[in-house]
Amino acid sequence: MAATAMGEIEAQQIITANAACQIVGGCDLCPFFKEDAERTRERGKCQEAINAENVREALITLRGQLSE
Repeated sequence: MAATAMGEIEAQQIITANAACQIVGGCDLCPFFKEDAERTRERGKCQEAINAENVREALITLRGQLSE
């Protein structure tokens, strides 16, 4: 099964979430964080979204592949 291409909006959300996780209190800046949800559950969603493979794919989507 072929993987679907990541869209620009999703790529922006992943990069923003990754940056937000790098700063203290960044959860409030994360596009995946919902204030009314349990914080530990929300952190799990963020960590799934910003795994290394997704961040790499997001960067490629936003920058374009160098090999093309």
